[in-house]
Amino acid sequence: MDFFSSIPEPEPRPEFERPAPPEWMVPEDVRPIGLPFNRLLLNNARVAVFLDGLRAYPAGFEFDLHIRWAPGQGRHSNPFRWPGAFGEEGPAEEELRLGVLYADGRRAATDRSLPWNARERRQQPVISASHGSGSDNRIEQRFYVWGLPEEGPVTLVWAWPAEGQQEQTVLLDGDALRAAAGLAEPLWTG
Repeated sequence: MDFFSSIPEPEPRPEFERPAPPEWMVPEDVRPIGLPFNRLLLNNARVAVFLDGLRAYPAGFEFDLHIRWAPGQGRHSNPFRWPGAFGEEGPAEEELRLGVLYADGRRAATDRSLPWNARERRQQPVISASHGSGSDNRIEQRFYVWGLPEEGPVTLVWAWPAEGQQEQTVLLDGDALRAAAGLAEPLWTG
């Protein structure tokens, strides 16, 4: 008898039914539809910021935000400064802020103080970070926006006062976004 076969098998675990994720989170069972999208937001001697990776889901869309620091500049803090993110939390005037504005006036912004479960009670849209990565010279952060407008364009609003960047906007084609969302498909049925 070998070593591993001499160790008794563990008792089987009871079946666990995982609760459905809240509707405002990125659906994991959908194949999104990508749209051409790449916008340079900021490029100075110290830092560059750009957006890309626009993907439409049946009830929302996501995009990626990239930050790159020039050689030798390196980041000095986390620009999102959310509680628990790299152990940092700081004043809102230092963080990079993102928001979304619909033609009908509905709006949302990244909000580091809003508890996750409270978002379930909010009206669309909701913008939240879904996942990210980084190093001393770069950060990539994905954002998901739950809710699509019925008509009109979608405006992304951003500002990073710590880098001298006041509010700026990026206009998305709402018709193309809604059409792509209509093509997104569930990966499994049943």
